[in-house]
Amino acid sequence: MIPYLVIFVCSIFFLYVSDKTKNRAIKFLFTVIAILLPSILAGLRDYSIGTDVELYGNIWFKNACYANDYFEYVQHAMWGSIGIGYSTLNYIVAMFTDNAHWFYFILNLITNSFVYFGLRRNRDICSIPVGCIVYYFIFYGIFLNALRQSVAVVIVFWGFYYIRNNNLIKYILTVILASMFHSTALIAIVLYAIHWFVNMKNSSTRRSILIVCLAAVSLEFWNIVTVLSKYGFISDRYSIYGNNLSSGGGFIIRIIFYGFFCFVLYFLANYSSNSLLENDFKIYNLISVLFSVLSARDAQSVRIVMYYDIFLIYYFSYILKNNLIVKRNKAGFKIIMIVLLILYWIVVFGIRKSDQIVPYQFMRR
Repeated sequence: MIPYLVIFVCSIFFLYVSDKTKNRAIKFLFTVIAILLPSILAGLRDYSIGTDVELYGNIWFKNACYANDYFEYVQHAMWGSIGIGYSTLNYIVAMFTDNAHWFYFILNLITNSFVYFGLRRNRDICSIPVGCIVYYFIFYGIFLNALRQSVAVVIVFWGFYYIRNNNLIKYILTVILASMFHSTALIAIVLYAIHWFVNMKNSSTRRSILIVCLAAVSLEFWNIVTVLSKYGFISDRYSIYGNNLSSGGGFIIRIIFYGFFCFVLYFLANYSSNSLLENDFKIYNLISVLFSVLSARDAQSVRIVMYYDIFLIYYFSYILKNNLIVKRNKAGFKIIMIVLLILYWIVVFGIRKSDQIVPYQFMRR
């Protein structure tokens, strides 16, 4: 656990200094160091860190090392439900090394970079250091396991800029790029639809209608998936998820955690006007809560809702950066929220051993 905490603290420190300094050389240097530190930690980890590393990560990188033809390799990967983006990245890295640790370093470097640049291009509404605190303590550990989906999720996160600016074409292209790493990214197109729907005229009425619809859809989500799969609208593999009644995903912890932020967004945040960001963040977080309840039935719900969970990075930072809490002791509230993040990380990854990332072990081969 200690290696993670040390790297997190160091990276956040460098990001903080980078954010405050006016010197371009120092800003660039400290930013690079901040992004490289967690990437190096990911690359140096043993193959036992992260469930999917041994499940398919090493296998497909080894296949890339022995592949003689790119198109044949990618076609084979697609038959195995491995996206063209992920398989291409394997192939490119395998051209230079047969050491999978380099691949995991580069994969995490890409993930960390998308998070950083997503925050940077939206820095008018959020703080980069605070956003990265949320990223490290909530999502970094998940991404050491969810190899393909990690890139897909952060690409969608980065694409929020296009949602904010009502650029549908560029956002669709962003989602397509994300789906090349994991096909579930296609569900992220709903993010734009939500933004469009709740920010038209009569937004309060529309928001109420949408909340009722989302509640109904979330309760019947896997039944809907099964029907769509039955009639060929989506792949059969998704119906398998729906028929898997294994609960999981720490749904009680998720309900408490995301439910707390839902309470903050709906009742404690003081918005000066009917903010478009307010509408987006409220609905995105509500979806996280609803699918947390659904994960009591099927653990795969957690993977699906990750495209909405990731926006916690934005609205957590947005609330604190703009001092939107309706309380006099705002400094105390900030401390409470930071402590909550740390406790979440300790409980989920340290105690529950989610994603098998604790204890950290350095590479042995």
